[in-house]
Amino acid sequence: MKACPGGALCNPPLPAICSPPFRYWKRRRACWKRCFAICRGSCCTGSRRRSGGPFRRCSRTSLRSEQVYAERALRMVAEESPALMKYDLAGAVLRGEYSRGSAGENLALFTRTRRSTLALLVGLPASASARTGVHLELGTITLSEMLNDWANHDLGHLRQIAELYRACSFHPYSGPFMKYSNPQP
Repeated sequence: MKACPGGALCNPPLPAICSPPFRYWKRRRACWKRCFAICRGSCCTGSRRRSGGPFRRCSRTSLRSEQVYAERALRMVAEESPALMKYDLAGAVLRGEYSRGSAGENLALFTRTRRSTLALLVGLPASASARTGVHLELGTITLSEMLNDWANHDLGHLRQIAELYRACSFHPYSGPFMKYSNPQP
């Protein structure tokens, strides 16, 4: 065991097939669906703005991240050290990539993308975790490193969805207790 950030003990690295990202994704398959279902029935989906509400935007951001990571993983498996572009958030916003589809449509595409990508990755030998890609900003990265970053990024989106739900469903109605919290969706 080795020390992890915060002083906790972590297990040593495992092969790709049973690595922490796969354990996380296996346990969290339904988590995304539950989050979307909870938020879909709340004020988070209202269209106070032209973009269709904060939850719709958040669902699209989660979907877009899923597509980027999936595309990179597939390229790292199929190609020998492919060049991986730095994600251009500003360009994606200008192209309207974050304003397409309803929350339900985004969830359906997210689910299909995740399911197909995991089906491919789970079938890989453990040695595939050492496959590399060359990120134009970060340099050479392994598939294992990217999968761990993907799970980390995914958890950030779940936190964002939880904060969004908190901010629009509970915080406004907590009366004087509002001063004790400051949701940051």
